[in-house]
Amino acid sequence: MEKMFFPMQALRVTQGYGVAYGGVKANTYSHAGGYALDLGGADGGADWLFAPCDMVVRRIYGSYNAVWFESLEEIEGVGGTVIMLCLHMNNADREALGMRVGKVFKRGEKCYREGMAGKVTGTHVHLELGRGPMTGTGWAVNAQGVWVINRPLVPSEVFTLGTDVKVVNTGGYAWRRENPEDTALVSSVPAAAAPVIRAGDRVRIRETAVYTDGGRRWGPTYTGGRFRLWFPTYTVRSVQGKRAVLTALGVVAAAVNTRDLEPVNG
Repeated sequence: MEKMFFPMQALRVTQGYGVAYGGVKANTYSHAGGYALDLGGADGGADWLFAPCDMVVRRIYGSYNAVWFESLEEIEGVGGTVIMLCLHMNNADREALGMRVGKVFKRGEKCYREGMAGKVTGTHVHLELGRGPMTGTGWAVNAQGVWVINRPLVPSEVFTLGTDVKVVNTGGYAWRRENPEDTALVSSVPAAAAPVIRAGDRVRIRETAVYTDGGRRWGPTYTGGRFRLWFPTYTVRSVQGKRAVLTALGVVAAAVNTRDLEPVNG
């Protein structure tokens, strides 16, 4: 059993659920009667989605490049596998990913991207979650005449929002948050050698840094991590206790223990 992490670097809900939920009124447009979300990433660009867990492609359909992914393991809090449905990726990105039924994406690998395939007015991804296993075509028309995923789940209750996710707009929903203790440091850097790190500092991540996150290892020299966003240098966005949130190219790229950072002069 594993957690299903929110799949984008930024949370920005541009259209919410089609039913009233958590004190938020129902969105009666294209999500009527369902628990779909439109996500716009950090801004109006085309942000990537990273596999929130190990997943396999079950179905690909339509001019809007609908893709049904199913988790390979049971998901925490669900008690079974989860289906993730995404729409609107552009053809070029689908082809670049080599998207095909049966393709496996390991957690942290790029698996989808915001786009404008189909009848849309702006770049985004339409995302729905459902309880596995995959059955039939993966969706059906509801009482409001809208196609919705089979056995729908509420994304804000299933996804774990990692500490490295930039929160822009929650849609008004209460999201599950990652326990900071889930990321355990395995480092050879002695405590006495740890430098003082402050917000605004330019830093690099030590090559010895290796973390475990939900049982998986990740680090600057490890290629199986959740977000493979390793750069020569970073800017420290914030420091809370021993945990530093780092940005690169203007977006949040990692959250690590300050003991694994080296100041960069100049």
